[in-house]
Amino acid sequence: MTDLRKLPTASSLKGTRNLIGPGLLVVAVCLSPPVLAFRPWLAPDAKDSLESVATPTPLVCGQSGAETWSQVDRVLDAAIAAIKVERWDLATSLLRGAATEYPGTPASYLQEQVELLSQDRAAIESAQVSSLTWFNVGCGYHNIFLFARSRDRTGWAPFYLKAQHAYHRALQVSPCSGQSRYVLVCLAALYQETGRVDLAHHVMDQVDENRIHEALGMTYLAYYYSSARQSDQALEWLRRACGKDPIGVRRWASKSNDFDNIRHDPRFVALIGAGEARADPAKELIW
Repeated sequence: MTDLRKLPTASSLKGTRNLIGPGLLVVAVCLSPPVLAFRPWLAPDAKDSLESVATPTPLVCGQSGAETWSQVDRVLDAAIAAIKVERWDLATSLLRGAATEYPGTPASYLQEQVELLSQDRAAIESAQVSSLTWFNVGCGYHNIFLFARSRDRTGWAPFYLKAQHAYHRALQVSPCSGQSRYVLVCLAALYQETGRVDLAHHVMDQVDENRIHEALGMTYLAYYYSSARQSDQALEWLRRACGKDPIGVRRWASKSNDFDNIRHDPRFVALIGAGEARADPAKELIW
């Protein structure tokens, strides 16, 4: 899920106070119980042994493709473990090395997410944190959650909880801003991904889909319906988004995990393009 780092200026995000009714306070407050407070998650004794576990074996000339992917998997697992214990420097170092040594692998995509999230996490240490910054943090953890879960790893819960908390904070800081509709859609998708369907529907009740006209917002809606396994709606919103920004939408759809539920649908392949259905993760996202 791409973030809002390059959205239009604040002046173009005004005039949405009527988008969300009084029910938003229920979403922002009642869906944020104290147990979900944002605090670093640390595995017992993880820091003591992380470097030895995380050191990748250099790629030897002439290795087979299977051996290469085995090494990439090892680096990705080590990077995810480093993120869990807040070792951002180690995760970044591992992923940069893997992306350089093994181009065209998911290491490049995860590196991008980690570096963006690291920047946003630094921003939330300031005295006043904007709704936009909290939303970007939520998107970062959301993307890492999807990536970790797609690899059948069982330790994705901390990423899910941190994404949920960041989305809630974005709504609390600025419940009626222009990007609040995007926050709500992404929060609802996060709930869909973890089987909290009733909660997802309750959040989506706050969103007026008819007021979303930008490619980014349409892509978020496409992702929500993909997470809900409603392929027809997902593909329709994705088609509309492609009509607004074909290059940006196709690149994001091909490299992220947002559309894994519909990735093998022939209509998705036709829309994104056979060559882009799972593109080189090293491609730069334009948005």
